Amino acid sequence: MEAKKTVSTTMATPAAKRKSAMTFFGEMKQEFKTINWTEKDELMTYTKVVIGATFLCGIGIYVVDLVIQGLLHAIGYITTIGG
Repeated sequence: MEAKKTVSTTMATPAAKRKSAMTFFGEMKQEFKTINWTEKDELMTYTKVVIGATFLCGIGIYVVDLVIQGLLHAIGYITTIGG
């Protein structure tokens, strides 16, 4: 036995869609009023912290790369002398 599929024939009217959209945007406007926005000084501090952390991570990666490169050159040098 096949289950019958029922299709909803009720569609939202354009007026209902407009009302729904207006309700959505009205609620969104109210939500934006409740947001606690970051102060300019606080934002500048956070930006400086992120830039500093990014710079330090970059320096750390560069140093680790130099160490690995030096080890690989040393291994290559040792293997050419012994061979």
